[in-house]
Amino acid sequence: MKIILTLLLLLTSVPAWAKPQNIEFEILRGGKPFGTHKIQFSQGKNDTLVAKIDINMNYSLGPVTLFTYSHSNKEVWKGNRLVSVNSTTNDDGDKFLVEATWDRERLEVRTKDKLYDAQASVLSTSYWNKKMLDSKKLLNTQYGTIEDISVRSDGMGTMMVAGEKRNVRKYLVNASVPVTVYYDAKTNEWVGLEFTARGSPVTYRRLNPVGS
Repeated sequence: MKIILTLLLLLTSVPAWAKPQNIEFEILRGGKPFGTHKIQFSQGKNDTLVAKIDINMNYSLGPVTLFTYSHSNKEVWKGNRLVSVNSTTNDDGDKFLVEATWDRERLEVRTKDKLYDAQASVLSTSYWNKKMLDSKKLLNTQYGTIEDISVRSDGMGTMMVAGEKRNVRKYLVNASVPVTVYYDAKTNEWVGLEFTARGSPVTYRRLNPVGS
């Protein structure tokens, strides 16, 4: 009886979320360092998962800065449900604000220009949650718009992740900016991203190892 009670206590103490591995990417533009993309995970209130996302990019020619980009985003998740977003973006001087809050059975989205209700099941464009690939619509966390997407699996491959050769799954995501995204075949962790911006190839190279 004592063993059963101990097991019940252990089970009830397990949170409803599983804390993912923190993620850090170096961003390369045309093969040269361009910036960083970092995601830190922590426990929130009421068994929620908090994802703190920071993206910084900078392109300079000698002492002259030609382009800067910064994006700071705090997402709160309850299981696989997105319950809030708070993001600010500075895209080379153009500034954006997105606030999304779970309100009963809807996600209320507010930007600088509008307020609307999104579908309760909508996920975000932050890529770390592989569940996004099952969606047909995503909340763009920079603009606060709902994006129509389509996803096609492009098979298996290998990729060097923090000095280790890993098997990965490749997906082609057709959205306002088409991307190729990579997830580790064993852990489903996000390990790579490729797209074209302003005529130049942009590549994400993961710096920290995946979990076991």
